[in-house]
Amino acid sequence: MNANLALNGLFNVLALRSAASETSQGMQDYHVGDPSRKRNFGAFSLRDVPRDIPINEDNNSANQTEVSRSAGHKLSSFPITALDDVHFLKDRCPHLMKLDVEGAERGVLIGSTSLITRCKPILYIENQCTTTSMDLIKLLFSMNYTCFWDPSPYFSPDNYMKLPLSEMRTPGISLNMLCLQKEGPERTPEDQDECNTQTCEGDSVRDTSTRWMVLRDVTNQLVEITPDKFYIEQYNPVKFRSDAGLPPPFEAHLKMADC
Repeated sequence: MNANLALNGLFNVLALRSAASETSQGMQDYHVGDPSRKRNFGAFSLRDVPRDIPINEDNNSANQTEVSRSAGHKLSSFPITALDDVHFLKDRCPHLMKLDVEGAERGVLIGSTSLITRCKPILYIENQCTTTSMDLIKLLFSMNYTCFWDPSPYFSPDNYMKLPLSEMRTPGISLNMLCLQKEGPERTPEDQDECNTQTCEGDSVRDTSTRWMVLRDVTNQLVEITPDKFYIEQYNPVKFRSDAGLPPPFEAHLKMADC
């Protein structure tokens, strides 16, 4: 990631080598995807990796590494962190949080409860799996968010390599939700007094009504998620944004993954 950031001149980005989760757990060992093998690293999930390979009696991890390598994994150590515990975010408010963590989105939200309550960011969340969709959407409703299905094709005609659709190995659809805090009272004078210059000065899109106004053209094209329907099949045919790359009438029948 750091190499991609440098190649694209994105020097205002701070990349943290850490996994976001429900709670902070310190350094952990995981068998992650071996970077020497060709694979889709974007589909890697900590929920699926083995962690119970035995270590030698002399505490040498040679066996562990060898077994892991044969399965296409490589042993790696990194911290598991709740975003509420990230010092960098203690006095900052994100305008947007994008979550795509292969089924672990609910845990990341729980670990960000204080941050979300304080900042009310726009949330853009992948929601692909039947086993996690209901609990994820219920949590978002409890946080006072309104959500919309915003499916997006993996393929973009304007891709960097200018490759045609025929060369896509998995020309599927990413099932995402765009979520906005419900409109309510804006920042009070007391709230303003608590703001420091880093979090509030010049913050033109923090208030919920402003965010709704800015995104009105987008939300008007999407299907709102209701409290009694937790799966995208219940909304078929599902609307797409007009700029998503589909031909008119910008809708399709979709199905969630059995994961």
